[in-house]
Amino acid sequence: FRDMAQEEMEAPAVESEAPAAERELPTEVTFEHSVFNRVDDGVFRLSPDGEAVFAMRIGETEASLSLPGIRREFGIEEGSADAIMLDLVIDALKFVQALRIGDPVPKELLTGEPSWDIQAEHMVLAQQRLSMQLVTWVTGEEILITDPDQLLQVAADDLTKKRINEAIGVAAEELGFAGDKEKVLALIENLAVDLAPIEALRDRFSEVLEIRGKVQVLRRIFRKEMSALELADSVIRLMDVAIGEFNERFSDIDAHTSEIISALRNMDEQKEYIREQRDDLYCRLFVWDETLADWRGMQPGEAEGAADLLRTTYRFLSPRYMTVDEWTLMSQIQPGGGQDDFNVTEVVDRKSGGTGKLQTGMSW
Repeated sequence: FRDMAQEEMEAPAVESEAPAAERELPTEVTFEHSVFNRVDDGVFRLSPDGEAVFAMRIGETEASLSLPGIRREFGIEEGSADAIMLDLVIDALKFVQALRIGDPVPKELLTGEPSWDIQAEHMVLAQQRLSMQLVTWVTGEEILITDPDQLLQVAADDLTKKRINEAIGVAAEELGFAGDKEKVLALIENLAVDLAPIEALRDRFSEVLEIRGKVQVLRRIFRKEMSALELADSVIRLMDVAIGEFNERFSDIDAHTSEIISALRNMDEQKEYIREQRDDLYCRLFVWDETLADWRGMQPGEAEGAADLLRTTYRFLSPRYMTVDEWTLMSQIQPGGGQDDFNVTEVVDRKSGGTGKLQTGMSW
């Protein structure tokens, strides 16, 4: 690689066509530097410690180069097309597990749209939630329904439909539309486009709640097996932290749009806020994908393989949601009490305002 870097440094410099600030962001992963194009099956991904790297195979060995290291080693100048692309890749890895040359850049970074599919049912849920907030605004009666099925049932009730129609009429007057309900409906539909992904994420979050329910069942099954019971208890404690954080974020979004008239008046500001929260929630749920997939195949009350799955789940949860006072050596809750080695020098305590993430690596 040093030889490749030297070749590039000796090659004539290519002037950029336009300043970085004036260029449109590329829609797919492309690089001018030959280092990225000389490698077969190179892939951008996050390392176990969360650093963006370019991984490639060299014979039977896989090598990973950090993106800041590549920038230094190959003299990629700040503001150049490749530097912009490297920054874009780092941001993109928040939304996808891996990127290769030629892959599309996630739409979140280009247009602000979600890069994942939104079902029609989530659009309907978003519209109904906004409609119920209009009813709350008119009547002064707080109507907070978090269960999607219950929300659709309530919204389909004839009396509720009448109240929604009346509320839309009042909103049309309040917003200066001279009673034109269609303009209010258009605003609701516009805002619902950005709230539909939140409903989709709320739907995905329900799988996290299902895992907790399954672990609760396992606690009863393992009530006489102390090591497995302690492991299940530890998983429950960490899941409660995670669930609390997700619930808080969903509640913040609901509260932010509960001032429905203000939300409809300040559409651009609302949409920007919702998209920021959507991306944050997606990134937090994205890392759960493998864990969710593992638990989908586990039926409630199924004990076979449950201990291994609990252990894997604990390892996923602990660096993300553990507080200092909950730190427990895995060897204390493993069957047989096998010795595990930890390499931890600092844990940021959530209760002291930290992230709860490990500041150094650990080995199990």
